[in-house]
Amino acid sequence: MSQKNVQIVRRAHELYRRGEWDAAIEECLDPGIEWETRWPGLPPVFHGHEGVREWALRALEPMQIEMELVEARAVGGETVFAAYRVHGQGRGSRVPTEMRIFDLLSVRSGRIYRRQTFYTEQEALKALGMEKQAMSQKNVEIVRQAYLRVLAGERGPLPDIFDADAEYRTTPDEPEAGALRGIDEITRGFREFEEAYPDLRSEPVEIRGKGDVVFVWTHLRAHGAASGVPVEWEYAQVYTLRAGRIIRVVEYLDRAQALKAAGLEE
Repeated sequence: MSQKNVQIVRRAHELYRRGEWDAAIEECLDPGIEWETRWPGLPPVFHGHEGVREWALRALEPMQIEMELVEARAVGGETVFAAYRVHGQGRGSRVPTEMRIFDLLSVRSGRIYRRQTFYTEQEALKALGMEKQAMSQKNVEIVRQAYLRVLAGERGPLPDIFDADAEYRTTPDEPEAGALRGIDEITRGFREFEEAYPDLRSEPVEIRGKGDVVFVWTHLRAHGAASGVPVEWEYAQVYTLRAGRIIRVVEYLDRAQALKAAGLEE
């Protein structure tokens, strides 16, 4: 049934994309639907087929927009989570618009009887009682973006992501193994490592999160500055975040040990 509900949501979107708005309403929406979009400048909720038509006239008519369905998945019971990318411009103003929206769509007897729209994924997951999952995903993205920025040429540790009092614990096999405390000490440690391996490249192979902890399995490649000898190995980093900033990193050579520390035991 849950997969059938996803298909109904996809069908409604397909009809909308084809310009068959009335067909989408009649075929896929319950006559008593609650249409809760919180669209700027409009009432928060519209009711029934005529209410949806009124919303479309007031919200969509002034715009020339494309709405792409990026994801649709069942999230338990009658509910489907849908994510959209919206882009376009005002018909008169030509002002460009681009945003992401997230819907919770409740389906019963083959028809959508409630739509709730949110403007961040975290809000939508919070409404589902999945706030911890939303925060975990946010932390994963913070760590992922940090890796991408360093791979693009920025030098770590990134001061806008690392807390000033952060702690970094290196793997026990390193010459200066131990804890680096504070952003200045961590920066010095990073620079010493870069001097030893000037072409260092560290790429995330796997990133997983749970709550305020993020596990990263990393593949590292480099050449020794003096010897030119290539080195390559994989290791784990377990990040702890608070309020969107990294407060602790611990390196592990053993994957299972790292997953256990992150609360992600397999």
